[in-house]
Amino acid sequence: MNFALFSKHASSVTLCIFIEGLSPVEVDVANRSGDVWHVRVDGLPLSGVRYGYRVRGDGRRREDGHRF
Repeated sequence: MNFALFSKHASSVTLCIFIEGLSPVEVDVANRSGDVWHVRVDGLPLSGVRYGYRVRGDGRRREDGHRF
């Protein structure tokens, strides 16, 4: 399964995968093409998978609306 996230200002991205009945899995998203961070994860079930992203930036609150 392929996962992708657009973020121009991120410094790192972690994919957090939750499968019912199993411990959560974190995958560092090391691939970046322009402003799109992407990773392929093999072996996931076709249903019952939830996911989210942990996105890191410079940590400063800025007037332009970026929050990390």
